[in-house]
Amino acid sequence: MTSSPISSNELIACSHTLFAESTKKYKHSRYSQTATLVLSIASVFVPQQLIVYMLALCAFASQSVAWVLRARASRFHVDGDEARMRSVLFDAFGAAAESLELNNLLARIGTRMRAAANRELNPDYYASSLPSGATRLRDHLQENCFWSKHLYEAARKQYAGLLAIFVTIAVGAILVAFPLAPRGQSLILAKVIVSVLSFGAALTQLNEILAWRLAANKNEILDRRLDLLARHSENELRMGQLPGLLAVFGDYCVASSLAPPIPQFVYRKERARLNTLWDERTQVVRP
Repeated sequence: MTSSPISSNELIACSHTLFAESTKKYKHSRYSQTATLVLSIASVFVPQQLIVYMLALCAFASQSVAWVLRARASRFHVDGDEARMRSVLFDAFGAAAESLELNNLLARIGTRMRAAANRELNPDYYASSLPSGATRLRDHLQENCFWSKHLYEAARKQYAGLLAIFVTIAVGAILVAFPLAPRGQSLILAKVIVSVLSFGAALTQLNEILAWRLAANKNEILDRRLDLLARHSENELRMGQLPGLLAVFGDYCVASSLAPPIPQFVYRKERARLNTLWDERTQVVRP
């Protein structure tokens, strides 16, 4: 193999920086969607037609900002996910030959993002002490699947609770306010439009929650498949089980692309507990 223009540790640092940028934009998009919900609830209690239309315009603007932010966040997430997958392979098998795809990825990341990533570089990021090879790849995948399944599930529970609160308030406000509203058809129409925007924002959050749930379930299944591969030595993996291991890697790539990045506050909240659980799990000696 020839040397790569970037190391596995630099790539994972870039991945984390890209995910952080994606998470930030997703967070701001949620703020915009919260503003849409608040404006929607406020509008159903306002009797003045002009104010209702102004609130409707503001709600549409805040939801449009949310759509733009989510589109940008998605691009950072895609590049961060690719950087993470390449880093896992680089660390498991050594530096790969320089490729057009890697150069294109580095060009998309850009010098500013790479400089920011290098400031956060952690040379001891990968916990596995195994030599390069299939068993090291298996260890990396199992650790990633373990963390992912727990963090996706934690994010799902956190945001499902928040969404339930917002939807309950919005539905309750609409059910109370519409019967009390003046009977002007244009005013009612404006309130309906704002209410539709409100539920559009709620539906976006629901899709996010369902994506986290699906990703958590898939990572749980992958973790079990990797447990079955844990009994095999390096030679056994290379001679007979490598297709299965690479299939798991491919499925992990798909699972990680299904959902938005984990919000930072969820990661910080769960980090100590999951570190303890992972340490306990790795105390089991593999044959």
